Amino acid sequence: MGSTTTLFLTILSGLVAAAVLCSDARAGEGARNLKLAVAEVPASDFVPFPAVFRKMESPDGRYVFEVRSTDGWKTTHAVGRLLENAAAGRRVIWEKVLPQEYGPRYFLVGRQGQVVLFDESINVKSRYAIVLMQQPETHQVVHDFDAVRRALELSAATLTELARGGWWLQGAPSLDPSGAQAIVPAGDKFLGVDLISGQLFLVNEISIRK
Repeated sequence: MGSTTTLFLTILSGLVAAAVLCSDARAGEGARNLKLAVAEVPASDFVPFPAVFRKMESPDGRYVFEVRSTDGWKTTHAVGRLLENAAAGRRVIWEKVLPQEYGPRYFLVGRQGQVVLFDESINVKSRYAIVLMQQPETHQVVHDFDAVRRALELSAATLTELARGGWWLQGAPSLDPSGAQAIVPAGDKFLGVDLISGQLFLVNEISIRK
């Protein structure tokens, strides 16, 4: 092998080694920068779970519904409890583990103590999009996402694209003035929920009870 060839190979080997060292240095610096970037993100930006305790009252304050994690979300299901404020004091009407993971995203309480739960706190296509609970052991109406979509007369793609809270909701539900129906913004429309029958309907097609 000639001296020229030997010199060329020596130079080439040096260049390759330098490139490897430079690449390793950049990779190390990139990893350090990534760690710094993550460390600089405020802790408040990470909200993995809802509050461990939430509550809502009926319009007249007679009934109170509580949603509570009994173990700080070490397990994924909350306990729901309906209470009544009576003359003799507050009493528990019913209490049970709720089916939604990390509890419902929203919930309301009707004038007669009906409890209606909306969606799940995790962002999923839920079997429990709307759950109406009067006496849980005897009367419970459950609507999944597809039932909601059909009632709104929208495709799944359109409904989820317009969602601003969870899988399909555009905002927080509310009760109508009578307290007998829930009004739910979704899909640039308003979905009604009858708190007696659990029926779903478009608010602009059926009059709301006054």
